[in-house]
Amino acid sequence: MNSAQFRVHIEAYLNLRSSLGFQTEYESYHLRALSDYVEAKGFSWPIRTQTILDWIGAAALHCGLPGQRMRLTQARCFLKYLKASVPETEVPGPGLLPRQPRPKPRLYSNGEITKLQQATSQLWKPGSLSQRTPYFIIGLLASTGLRAGEVIALTVDDVRLDSDPPQLHIRKAKFYKSRIVPIHSSTADQLRAYLQERNRVKLRQPSKAFFITGRRLPLSYSALRRMFSQLIQSVGIKNADGKRGPFLHSFRHGFAVQRLLAWYADNRDVRALVPHLSVYLGHLSKEETYWYLTATPELLTAAGEAFRRSCEPGGDS
Repeated sequence: MNSAQFRVHIEAYLNLRSSLGFQTEYESYHLRALSDYVEAKGFSWPIRTQTILDWIGAAALHCGLPGQRMRLTQARCFLKYLKASVPETEVPGPGLLPRQPRPKPRLYSNGEITKLQQATSQLWKPGSLSQRTPYFIIGLLASTGLRAGEVIALTVDDVRLDSDPPQLHIRKAKFYKSRIVPIHSSTADQLRAYLQERNRVKLRQPSKAFFITGRRLPLSYSALRRMFSQLIQSVGIKNADGKRGPFLHSFRHGFAVQRLLAWYADNRDVRALVPHLSVYLGHLSKEETYWYLTATPELLTAAGEAFRRSCEPGGDS
């Protein structure tokens, strides 16, 4: 096999993935970069595991361990596909790179959430879209546990405020999964108020995006991150260990912990309800949800009390 044939196989693989409904933007970029790399190094067949590791190592200057692991996974998937038609293909093993420990999430208190929302009126003109958009997004993240990317991807049609109960349609989010997320009536009232403001604004170009920037354009993830960074700095919220953050994703952790605490307070069967929480959050399995349930003093106390009750005579075993 030569480099031209190698590129043909890459394009055929990407076309197959695309035809099956997968998003191939990152795969396309990485696999074509792999093709360029091996050609620049003097293409020889079969491509060895060490070549793949060298290619990943060259990318380490501008990406962390998660990005390197993604490159390894994508290269392995392609090479396994190629091996079916070219048996001498060498496929690297899956455990060549270490796993990065997931950091302990920072949980926002109710007081901090209130301060963040209040700070929007200090940083931007009160009542403007520049102020109201981050204000309502913070409330939505805290009350639903949605991913930030899911929030900015919402269209006007996805926000079904007249349904019973009101609900959000999350389309092809992480893992290409779609789901319906019911929301509380108070959350629906807030979104209804935002929608009225949004519809009064003349957009620069037609858009169905639900959340709009102060420049009357659909909100991007980078713009939302900049807004949130400004808010975090203005309020003075920091991680205790001095590390970067906290981040937008921390609202998701907080929502999961608060949901468990509420179930414990109601003396509900938390173990039976966790799978429902997984579905609501858009996880593929309850094991992914368990990581979100970071131990806090309140959660440990509630879990311990539930265990104590179950051990009492006549308690649930």
